[in-house]
Amino acid sequence: FPFTGDVLDAHGGDFHPRTKPFLDAEVHRWGKRPSNYSHKFQMACSIPFISQLDFAFWWMGGSMTGAKHQWDEIAVLTNGLCGSACSMTATKLQMAAGATVFTYGGIPGQPMDVSAFAGGNVEDYRAWWPTVLFAALIGDTLHGPGTKIGKRLRQDEHYEKTLILPLPTPAITTFNFNMIFEPRLGANALPREFYLFPAHKHYDKWIATSSESHNAPKDLRSLYVQISAEDWAEVRQAGGSTLGCAAPPTKERFHPKWDWGIYVYPAIMLLLLVCIYCLWCCCRCC
Repeated sequence: FPFTGDVLDAHGGDFHPRTKPFLDAEVHRWGKRPSNYSHKFQMACSIPFISQLDFAFWWMGGSMTGAKHQWDEIAVLTNGLCGSACSMTATKLQMAAGATVFTYGGIPGQPMDVSAFAGGNVEDYRAWWPTVLFAALIGDTLHGPGTKIGKRLRQDEHYEKTLILPLPTPAITTFNFNMIFEPRLGANALPREFYLFPAHKHYDKWIATSSESHNAPKDLRSLYVQISAEDWAEVRQAGGSTLGCAAPPTKERFHPKWDWGIYVYPAIMLLLLVCIYCLWCCCRCC
């Protein structure tokens, strides 16, 4: 259950209570019939704020503070199998950061999306359904029949409308339960998987990248050289009519006001050395 407080509201703050986007469901008809969906939320990415990682980057000569938009031109290449976080990254760079997008593969003559499934938290149903079932039963035992799920459970003759149960066949399936929304499409846009975002330029070729394909490195290198030789601005102009709402490239780089790591980490290291020396002196005296 994603009830761990790792989702943020539209302004980057916490929901009150933390489970609000999941309890106050919205109704949308994104299929044959209306269904309940959670409120939109932002996934909380805390990596840039983990001090240990920031220190590790600083020690290797990098900086989290200055690691934002440090390019003049950037290109994205996918073969249509780009899913989950890859889909989010490719879509965001294409729509909001002015990236030039190239693809290869697909069916010749037909438009191909730059990504595959657009979502996240891919689950294997065989491992997922027992966990959710036990969570529902334990929750019902602790909180009693007065909850929404408890009432629905006791009205459900065979429980299949309330509880997650195993598949009725030996079939194997995986799924993801998070949907991506691209802000540049507007507040009333459908989830990302309802759209086909073609690349600015598509190559009607296929390069096998499996471990059995010994020619993959050479073939990919040839494609990289071909893309590098392209006039990316001209490619965007020629292929931009299908994505008129995409942002153009920005030449303005991100310049932090100050990188606090330069001042803080040397002091921390000096303090650690002093502490280690003091500890060593105390051990010697003892």
